[in-house]
Amino acid sequence: MAAAVNALTQFEAVVNAAGAIDGSGADASVTGTTDADEVVITAVTAGPDFNNLAISVVANSSTPAASPTAVYNPTANTLKIYINDTNNTALSDIATAINNLAEFTATANANGDGNVNGGTADADATANTNNTGGGTLLADLVLQISGKNGAQVFNFQQGASINDMVAAIQLLSDATGVSASQSGGILTLRSTAVRLESLRAGGRDQRRARAGSSRRN
Repeated sequence: MAAAVNALTQFEAVVNAAGAIDGSGADASVTGTTDADEVVITAVTAGPDFNNLAISVVANSSTPAASPTAVYNPTANTLKIYINDTNNTALSDIATAINNLAEFTATANANGDGNVNGGTADADATANTNNTGGGTLLADLVLQISGKNGAQVFNFQQGASINDMVAAIQLLSDATGVSASQSGGILTLRSTAVRLESLRAGGRDQRRARAGSSRRN
């Protein structure tokens, strides 16, 4: 039986005592459930900035069992939790490590033994926030943006995030003269084109730069 379980990539089994299971007796009615231990992680600032955040566990020998660490990489959009690779690490210590980050809060719910072990399948645990932060399109969108330098048509599919839209518009900002940014899930477009216009004041020519203006004095 242990061999059959170990053939699965998600689980591992150990035989603690030699013996056999009688499929016609009470052994056949034995049931059980896995521990419902969990760490609930919440972004301090809600919104799309933490969409598709990849969360993983890294087990190594350099991390003490009682001192797990959490590292957030905004560029890679990852949150890695480092635990000891052989001993138990308490969920409460993991929550503390995450709470030490400015971007997240964490709560440990120890419904089982309240530990994870880096030498077991616990180290393979992963999670992803997907689009739980919102800021995604509910339908396909075709958007034309025109600026001083030209016009571009953007095609965004249902489910695209506002950060995807900002990245696409920024990629062609030199071609349009329009830049994009988002804050709190609100998309803002700004003209980046700058031109010089000559003004006559006090008998002397003065020049000033105007950004995003088409009015002449």
